[in-house]
Amino acid sequence: MATTTFDLYNLMERDKVLLAFKGTITSDLLSSVFQIMESKMDDLNDSPATKKKVFNVLVECLQNLYHHIDDFDNENAIYESSKGDKKSAIDEFEPSIKKRTIFIFGGSQGSRFLNHSLSEVIKKINFKNIQILWQTGDKDYQKYEGLSNKNLRVDPFITDMASAYSLSDLVVCRSGALTLSEITACGKPSILIPFAAAAGNHQLKNAETLSKKGASILIEEKDLNAKVLLLNINNLINNESKLESMSKASKNLGNLEATKMIVEQVIKGNHLV
Repeated sequence: MATTTFDLYNLMERDKVLLAFKGTITSDLLSSVFQIMESKMDDLNDSPATKKKVFNVLVECLQNLYHHIDDFDNENAIYESSKGDKKSAIDEFEPSIKKRTIFIFGGSQGSRFLNHSLSEVIKKINFKNIQILWQTGDKDYQKYEGLSNKNLRVDPFITDMASAYSLSDLVVCRSGALTLSEITACGKPSILIPFAAAAGNHQLKNAETLSKKGASILIEEKDLNAKVLLLNINNLINNESKLESMSKASKNLGNLEATKMIVEQVIKGNHLV
């Protein structure tokens, strides 16, 4: 059992755990996190624009717990996020091991805009060498669940994101901070569709960073339709050399030492919050 913060960090590193929490999770607990963050930023006299950006990232990090807490047993709950492995993914999703997998999602609550475009793509896509894992979000699930078949798995919400990433050869998604930290940590090539109404247009800026480094293809909402999405998917999914180069670029952008850096700063007394 870990007795110090650094022991806990070393234990997590050994077991490849990215995030761990033990205790009872409640909406009140998560709300208190926001209140503490707000108080800290007030003390620092941060501008309203800075506060909004920080809250956007914080909300994205906590929204899965907040919206899906009733799906779990909260008594002494332990939630862990790991890097995943393909064997676990195969056990979880039962895909064909002979086909390439496209993982598509619009955040934990889904994206109606992205879901609609994908529903049109599915009518025209050639499933001969590919399969799709599609997270619709709870609100749109009933609308699209009937499209499921042996080459297309439709889920309202995926709890084991690590396995989903390990299974995927190409990711199609939004470009929030948490999502991009995950796909770069996993070294996944991507097609990014930034949420146009994001505060300060930060999702577009995030996506541009990956696109300029060759890790992703950027499609803005104003340019997205079924034809454009299908063209980009077809251009990438069967182009092994392109996928490999994008994967390397993505992995180069991932900072796997971020947790260690934060822990070391906290131990030194350089508190970040």
